[in-house]
Amino acid sequence: MQDVRAIFQEALEALNRNDFALAEQRFELLRHLYPRSATPLVGLAQVALRQKQYAKAEGYLLQAGGYEPHLPEVWQSLVVLYNARADTQRLRWALEMWHTIEPSNPQVVALLSALYEQLSDKQALQRLRESWKRHQPNVP
Repeated sequence: MQDVRAIFQEALEALNRNDFALAEQRFELLRHLYPRSATPLVGLAQVALRQKQYAKAEGYLLQAGGYEPHLPEVWQSLVVLYNARADTQRLRWALEMWHTIEPSNPQVVALLSALYEQLSDKQALQRLRESWKRHQPNVP
């Protein structure tokens, strides 16, 4: 049997070359080897996202979130998906879930802040700012 790291690397390289058939095949093999792991599902979702197969990508990502809800890549990918579909309600949900996992991640805080400003949700923006301060040890 081929080394799992080599299979994963081959899948990523195929995805980067836009060889979606090979990438999907390799991620499916990983999914077969690790049926309750989120990582192969996130990879399959990336393949689907690159092909604008949003419903398929969402299915993979929601399944991945069920297996490993604390994996930031699941929520990052859902953010990309819902942003591409201009689904503001689900985008907010995915960003808030990502923020719950990584409250001090400046990328998620910036994205969530911009969304709250776009939605004119001043209360949510204030709560986000307070959370940011709590998670930054050197912020007065």
